[in-house]
Amino acid sequence: MKSRKGVTLLELLIVVTLFAVIFSAVEFLFSGTIFSSASLSSRVNKDTEAISFYSQLSAQLFSSFNPRRENFLLDSDTLSFYTLSPLFYPCGVRAEYRFKKDNGTVEVVYEEFPYPDGRLGEEGKRKVVIGRFSDVKFYVYVNGEWKDAYRGSFQGIGKVEIDGREYIITGKVK
Repeated sequence: MKSRKGVTLLELLIVVTLFAVIFSAVEFLFSGTIFSSASLSSRVNKDTEAISFYSQLSAQLFSSFNPRRENFLLDSDTLSFYTLSPLFYPCGVRAEYRFKKDNGTVEVVYEEFPYPDGRLGEEGKRKVVIGRFSDVKFYVYVNGEWKDAYRGSFQGIGKVEIDGREYIITGKVK
């Protein structure tokens, strides 16, 4: 009787097929994980921008001050006020937030002027882009109602909506 020490073609095909099934299952699991982690990373970055914007805005509004009778301006694309919590200059400043709408996104640009000059709503000297969002709206609470346009003295309560989420800001309530 002869001893068979070789491998038949059928056995070889079975082994190759099993390896192919195992490798495709592993690839499927890893590719799904990679795609979901990329999506999660993108969402975390957007949420970080939104929370940073809210945090900076609330700190500045909490330390706002009244060098003049009128210390606050809000319209559809500008938020302007005086604050003692600047980013660039070491003093009380005029802070400007510009909401630039373009192709379904809103770019939030922060501008700063080095002293309270009485020119609310005008361009600042130093600028930085805070973030890009799908939608940004700011409201101020005045006389029992939320207003999206206001000029006068900040009453101490504001609300910012960033990508559908609401954040309430309370400063020095009068």
